Amino acid sequence: MSKKFDDLYKEWIEKQVEIIYEPKDQRLNWDELQETVCQIIETFEDFLNNRGITIDNPEKNDSTGNPKLNIYGTDYGELQSNLELIFVDRGLVTQEIIDKFK
Repeated sequence: MSKKFDDLYKEWIEKQVEIIYEPKDQRLNWDELQETVCQIIETFEDFLNNRGITIDNPEKNDSTGNPKLNIYGTDYGELQSNLELIFVDRGLVTQEIIDKFK
């Protein structure tokens, strides 16, 4: 009888260790992904602006009120899509999340 108790106790301890040390799901949800992608693109935009680099973009509308916009329109969308694919490739977000919200 004590062996059975010992086995049950051992199984219980192993389960507790799994619960404590089980890695948490580090995947991003849609909102976190979009916020992160936006921050990365803004970082690139700041980098370009700080160096006085302007990208010629026929889609840019000067009435936006922000002359520092460098990454705009389809350029922004292309970067956004490429960054999302990097996040999928790295396992930080699932393709299903992107497909669901696109």
